[in-house]
Amino acid sequence: MSRICKTLVLAGLSALVIATACSCNGGNSETTPADTDPITTPPVADTTEAPAEKVDVTLTVQDQDGKPMTEAVITILPVSGESEGESYTTDESGKVNASLDAGAYTVRFDVLPEYVLGIDTEITVTAGMDPVVLGVTDNSPNGSEERPFVINEDTVSATIPAGTTYTYTLFGANNRTVTVQNANLEITFKGTTYTPDENGEISFRVTADSPREHVFFSVTNKGTDAVETTVTLTSDPGAMDNPIVIEILGENVSANVPKDGMVYYKWTATTTGHLTVSSSDSINNISLNNLTTSQVTDFTQGSESATISITEGDVITIVVSTVGGDRNAEFQTVTFMLTLT
Repeated sequence: MSRICKTLVLAGLSALVIATACSCNGGNSETTPADTDPITTPPVADTTEAPAEKVDVTLTVQDQDGKPMTEAVITILPVSGESEGESYTTDESGKVNASLDAGAYTVRFDVLPEYVLGIDTEITVTAGMDPVVLGVTDNSPNGSEERPFVINEDTVSATIPAGTTYTYTLFGANNRTVTVQNANLEITFKGTTYTPDENGEISFRVTADSPREHVFFSVTNKGTDAVETTVTLTSDPGAMDNPIVIEILGENVSANVPKDGMVYYKWTATTTGHLTVSSSDSINNISLNNLTTSQVTDFTQGSESATISITEGDVITIVVSTVGGDRNAEFQTVTFMLTLT
């Protein structure tokens, strides 16, 4: 090939390369960093959870009549069990205020007044919720037939409004006497109505079909004003809560023992030594009990005797019952003697 031809070929190739470069650059033969697309990094998501907002909750503890329960202690526990519960004490309105996370909770009653019953209750806490009322049941005596006054001691006092009847109940009170002193009252017991005597006193004897029977009676205020009433319960002399006091030793004591019953006596030791009970009656059944030291003798029977050690000031009870004899008799007599050695 001649030198002229080689020159023409090289010139054509150079023109082709230049044209191609211009075409790729949009007609511009120069590029700068500003002309390139920037490389961008996507934003990182914020994975930090915002703390849950607390919900202010008001809870009121009240009984079936709407009476608030003051100084009741409740504990609020998450149902999920993820955290321990917190305890609260109700104010004079029976209320507590708590700040809780939304969710389900169990309210547990830890301290309630006597006779008041509360059952664990589940509540659901949500934003903007209404106050919650927690109901409990008050079974305390109020003189109604459903909740009568219970006589466990010697006296029970109550103010009976005019024209109102209060109900009372006794347990194991057979052969005791109930007394009320007020001219405006009347008492009904087992269908019989008792009215005041000339001294304004009402008295009747309680009877029961069994020693474990609950008996009921009602007291009605017939006057026009409220009456402060004291019901007095007294036991026969020789009952367990009203023992006969023995003051002199060495003398015979006659006990009239009721059928299937007992007669109680009491003696207080004036010196230290040994106390002996003896009886020649074949039906006697007698024991000596030292109430101060909880010492109890064996029962005597027939002509046997029993002895118990004593210290000055000890309180001794003597319990007399019968074995055998006339089992159909309402009373049987046992004669015994206490001696000190």
